[in-house]
Amino acid sequence: MKRLKKTGTAALAAALFFGYLSAILFQIPRLSVISPRYLEQTPLRPQQAAAFEAEARQKQKEGRIPVYYSHRGDSIDHVEHTWSSYDAAIRKGSGNIEQDLVLSKDGTLYVSHDENALRITGVNQEYRNMTDRQIQTLRTANGEQIHSLEDVFGRYGKTVHYIVEVRPVQEEVVKFIEIVKTCGMEENITVQCKDAALIRELRNAFPRMPVLYLAMDLNDVQLGLTDPDIDIVSVNRKWISPEMGEWIHSYRKLYSVWTLDTEEEIRRAQAAGVDIFFSDDTALAQRMTRRDAP
Repeated sequence: MKRLKKTGTAALAAALFFGYLSAILFQIPRLSVISPRYLEQTPLRPQQAAAFEAEARQKQKEGRIPVYYSHRGDSIDHVEHTWSSYDAAIRKGSGNIEQDLVLSKDGTLYVSHDENALRITGVNQEYRNMTDRQIQTLRTANGEQIHSLEDVFGRYGKTVHYIVEVRPVQEEVVKFIEIVKTCGMEENITVQCKDAALIRELRNAFPRMPVLYLAMDLNDVQLGLTDPDIDIVSVNRKWISPEMGEWIHSYRKLYSVWTLDTEEEIRRAQAAGVDIFFSDDTALAQRMTRRDAP
């Protein structure tokens, strides 16, 4: 009798375990019914992937997909993230300028790639430890201040598209969302980031804003391909290859690379099916991607 009871208990435990396991496993197909965006993550057949790439090329010709982003402005000839750099990029034909963000001690978002001011201003201080008043005393090599994100939006308005990298810092995310809504700039921004939880928050705040995922390794690439909230997967230039292009396009994502500053790199990228690339050299990027070019 005791043996029967033990057997019955074991059977019940096994049934409960496998029932729980099945509930987890079968959650995946159910998601495809609940979320239409999830359906987009099924890899395409080679012919379909090629058709997706051809469609991206057509959208580029029509100006609906940018061909290049001016990396920190026209930073090959000017101090990055300054008016001088942004103005030069726009003057040379770019409609897409990039911003990196840092947060001050007072909670203001400033535009800087480095979290420390040393390289650009000569002052060895972290922005997060400086007040707005302290940051406003800093000067770059060309005599400019460190500009806030609101300064940038105020100067260029809706005449350009902004590619803004938001770091995985909660206060920074909250402030970014607030500024974009206040300035009404949702339609003029592609947001770039490398944190999955952050992507969810940004997508919820701005359903129509394109999301570019910065993939640091191949595991990140796979994550970017299977995440329904990511539109563009961006990789280091060492991963320029037709195979990478086919892989990314097979998931209906756009293929982006950083940072290309030579003719040879740009030609390789074009041959590999890259949709969008970052470049420090706006004049070169503009010349290599003219719509009237063969």
